[in-house]
Amino acid sequence: MQPPSTPPQKYNPYYLPVPEGCGKRTDCPYKSMPEYLQPSDFKNEILSSFDDHYCSLCKSQLKLVPPPPTPPRPPVEETTKKDSDLRPWYRKYWWAILAALLLLIAGLVYWFWPVSPAVCQQGEVIAGRDTCINDVKYQVVCDGKGGFDKGKKIGTCAPPPPPCAAGTVVNTFCRGTTQYVKLCDGKGGYTEKVNKVNSVDCGWKPSPPSPVFKPGIPYVVKRAGRCVIETYNASGGLQSQVSLPAGDPRCDNAPPAKKLN
Repeated sequence: MQPPSTPPQKYNPYYLPVPEGCGKRTDCPYKSMPEYLQPSDFKNEILSSFDDHYCSLCKSQLKLVPPPPTPPRPPVEETTKKDSDLRPWYRKYWWAILAALLLLIAGLVYWFWPVSPAVCQQGEVIAGRDTCINDVKYQVVCDGKGGFDKGKKIGTCAPPPPPCAAGTVVNTFCRGTTQYVKLCDGKGGYTEKVNKVNSVDCGWKPSPPSPVFKPGIPYVVKRAGRCVIETYNASGGLQSQVSLPAGDPRCDNAPPAKKLN
């Protein structure tokens, strides 16, 4: 067993309760000493020393502080087999890293390398690419350089349809709530004309009709941003008015108030 790492110590009887110690009595000679006594604490003391066994006033035994327990020895771990190859991982697996880099480079080349389209041979006829020049149909052939030339004459082209007569309606469309009509101009072009302002087909909604207010009947209306109950007289003037509180459900669909005469 190894000796304790701390020097020998004793409990100060001044800090120990009665009957084991002095119980922090004011006349105890150990009250000026620390809680745990060491030989160095008695250098300037005359009444007692570290070797004393009893407190001179309390007649209490000075007990030694037990040394700290010996720490347990760490368990011995079994030795494991070590890899005899002490090279870094990138040197042991260099072939795998090289293969991954080659695959990455091949993928980048495949996706980003520009591929030139195949150029057809000179004189090769391009099927379905016939062209018309002055109502004459010609074949389209390759020039061998990535372009095309006019080939043999193979027939005639149907003339384009004549333009529609002036004033013929092509279609109608909306700009905002205004409806326009597209008309032929008789020369192959078109003109636009307003067909209807505030068109329902273009999303315009007419304002609800003003209600008819009869005299002597109370109406829930909105006047100057407030919801009120108004009654009108026979001449169209205001007879009475009562304000409604905010949030009253009767105000949800209330019409505008009557213009007073």
